[in-house]
Amino acid sequence: RPTLLIQSIAKFVSHLRGENVPEHLKVERSEEYLKDVERHFERMVECLTGIGVETDTFLIDHVDDGVVGKIHSYLLHECQFSNRTYNKAVGYYSSLYRWYSEEYNVPLRNPFGKVKRKKINHTPQAITKEQFEQILNQITPENGTRNYENGVKKSRNLYRPWLKSAFQLALFSGRRREEIANLKFSDIIEEKDGVFLIRSEDLKVNRIQKRSEPEEKKYNYVPITPQLAQLLNDELGWSENKNTDRFIIAP
Repeated sequence: RPTLLIQSIAKFVSHLRGENVPEHLKVERSEEYLKDVERHFERMVECLTGIGVETDTFLIDHVDDGVVGKIHSYLLHECQFSNRTYNKAVGYYSSLYRWYSEEYNVPLRNPFGKVKRKKINHTPQAITKEQFEQILNQITPENGTRNYENGVKKSRNLYRPWLKSAFQLALFSGRRREEIANLKFSDIIEEKDGVFLIRSEDLKVNRIQKRSEPEEKKYNYVPITPQLAQLLNDELGWSENKNTDRFIIAP
């Protein structure tokens, strides 16, 4: 079993990715989630390096309340994390220790177990049709350039020609971002009387309930309204790509 913290982190992330995990214990996780986990552990290592810790020799059981306090301050003041992002980071760090104890059958104290989570106020705001259209009008190549003073890259082009259509598809279908990105033209099915539906896998439910087999998976069926049909035909090429495995967004 690994004894260094950085080795333990690497093993934990490999486990989340399903590497060398028995088939019956594998859990499907999105690449977005896995990259988020990796980013937060990079922040942890950055913090340790910043306070003078030699991470090449630092053991996993050397993380005590003093070290956790330094990480706590780093996340809040240096990274300026929101309460939600802070809670996610602490959750990942705590999961590392729970996994380590179970994986290697070691009674290892979880130094992040006592960290109090931040309060989160869920106040979703609706916007008007006019505000939504104003957002779409701002999606232009000129507005897509972002400059960074301290970044590895001084500027990045964030504009994507399909982004406006993706927002509209999300609005008309009500599906989550990852589900929108995975939709294919073959997911558009025709019911009787000429009614069309989009069959969308419920990725969140399938992952939580570990529904990995095709016959176990849960799907949602989105009715194609006149507005959605117009978007699919005029902007996304439904008539040319009917029944193909071509992605609807960013083919």
